[in-house]
Amino acid sequence: MFDNIGNKIKALTKVIAIVGMILWGIIALVIIIAGAAAGSFIAGLIVGILVAVAGCLIVWINSFVMYAYGELVSNAAEASKDIASIKGELHEIRNLHAHHHAPEKAQQKAEPAPSAAPAATAPVAAPAAAPATVTPVAVTPAPEKKAPEKRVCPQCGNKVAEDQQFCSNCGCRV
Repeated sequence: MFDNIGNKIKALTKVIAIVGMILWGIIALVIIIAGAAAGSFIAGLIVGILVAVAGCLIVWINSFVMYAYGELVSNAAEASKDIASIKGELHEIRNLHAHHHAPEKAQQKAEPAPSAAPAATAPVAAPAAAPATVTPVAVTPAPEKKAPEKRVCPQCGNKVAEDQQFCSNCGCRV
């Protein structure tokens, strides 16, 4: 019953709009006929047309609001399905990632630490190269940026950067 409710709301809106416009047309005809029976056909005609136009306009505007609500419900249901699908895919990716890196972690634990002495290898002769000309270049070192020193919040003990005025944990003024 509640499956695809957004499309059902939109379909119901169309039906209500059509039935409402037909009813306002019938009411306008009754007013016109009553005006003609009372001897004032022109007045009945004008009032009937105004009632038909106003009634149809009200139904039409109401149908916009109801149809937009149906569209909103449809989009929300679709977004909910997409989020559930993404959560499932993310769960699969995390499982694959965990299984993929588990052997590496076990291997790293099993491998002994490399020894400090390098292994002895036979010297390899380097190919003869043409003498290169070296041009001196002036290099200016980049200024070192100091990381802001950390302070400790007097209320909660959280580390706070020197340039912060308030603790990011408890909001206490530092």
